[in-house]
Amino acid sequence: MTVALSERPRWQALARFVDRFHAESLGASMVPAAELQARVARAGGAVPTVVSEWFRLVGSRLADVNQDRAVRLEELTVRDGWIVLWTENQGNWWIEVAAEESEGDSPTRVGGMGSVMEWNATVTEALLGMAVSDSLIGAMAGRPNGPLGTFRQEVVGGCVEAPEAIDRVVQLPALDVVPNPYFEEPMRGSDGLIIRADGPFFTWMAADAGAEARAYEVLGLSDDDGPQQLVVRFVDVEPPARADLRAFLRSLKDLSTPDAPVRLSQHSADFAAGAIRIESDEPDVAFTRVRGFIPQSLLPYMSAGYRHEHTARFVPCWPPAATSFRAPDVW
Repeated sequence: MTVALSERPRWQALARFVDRFHAESLGASMVPAAELQARVARAGGAVPTVVSEWFRLVGSRLADVNQDRAVRLEELTVRDGWIVLWTENQGNWWIEVAAEESEGDSPTRVGGMGSVMEWNATVTEALLGMAVSDSLIGAMAGRPNGPLGTFRQEVVGGCVEAPEAIDRVVQLPALDVVPNPYFEEPMRGSDGLIIRADGPFFTWMAADAGAEARAYEVLGLSDDDGPQQLVVRFVDVEPPARADLRAFLRSLKDLSTPDAPVRLSQHSADFAAGAIRIESDEPDVAFTRVRGFIPQSLLPYMSAGYRHEHTARFVPCWPPAATSFRAPDVW
């Protein structure tokens, strides 16, 4: 019996990660074999089998998270005898593998920064590590996806400065995942929970409500008090209402008038995103205040929600029947 590509031993760890956190399983959107073969032929050199398998499995689902970036199938190229698989967001370093015919799980190295760093990670280990690393970034930012596609609806993440949590975090098992080359500490967690330490900061992602509750316990998080971020955004505003949006964004100074019913400690506008952010201890009251400034013409295009700094999960407050809210991707 033929074993599906995603079920082969060297891809099983990646398949488990994808199944736990993503809407589609690893083998759900395969690149057609003929398309892959044509792209490999144009690459300009030999391509290890494990690299061809990677692009067959994920070539149609790769996505950006505004951080490090997986090389796309259409970008597959052999240069100076090497194939780049993943790049740092500013191009300072990249993960590459030798361009040679090989059936095994080829070793990788890290290039850039004026030198080459040998790295104790095979192709499958490196790609799993980077997929998890950038999925953390996507979940932390409240994006609906990581580098390997759309997350399951229950997935949530965040980032918090909590030096006092380090003793609890190090008691969690180290995950069998190679960390990003420039992170020394291993990622830790349990089933459905991933936590990465970066000095006093912790980035985390949880696959479901149980894992989210565990993250709150380990990191000492609470939604009971403290400042929250209110975001109001306007999407697909049609031409007749655009002048009203520009005028409203320019009038934000009026939100800090002395007679405001809540102290708005910080606010900012983003003209490109068509959105505003307000920090407040009483976000629902702050939204009521903001709502009074917004022209009626903009209400059909408006959505709003608020969240604590440590989590990307928003509580929706507009439209009235909304069950979810997402901040603009640029944030």
